[in-house]
Amino acid sequence: MELNLNRRQFVAAGTVAAMGAMAGLAGCSSSDAKTDAKTDDKKVEAPEKLVFAWEPGASEGKYENMRDLIAEAMAEGAGVPCEPMT
Repeated sequence: MELNLNRRQFVAAGTVAAMGAMAGLAGCSSSDAKTDAKTDDKKVEAPEKLVFAWEPGASEGKYENMRDLIAEAMAEGAGVPCEPMT
């Protein structure tokens, strides 16, 4: 059997296969872990700050404004200061 797929069809088929694999693996979790998490009375402390590291390609000066805006949004969403690291 010979398959003649163009690039778009190949990517679509790969995406469907990957999503199917993820859905199959999602069902492999243990029900005991879920009940333990609900009954556990330990509290998790919030971190003092978040450090967000950027890859070298995004460390250039022309991306500084973008990095600051993302750090500000992360700090607002998490409720703790966020420090961008280049």
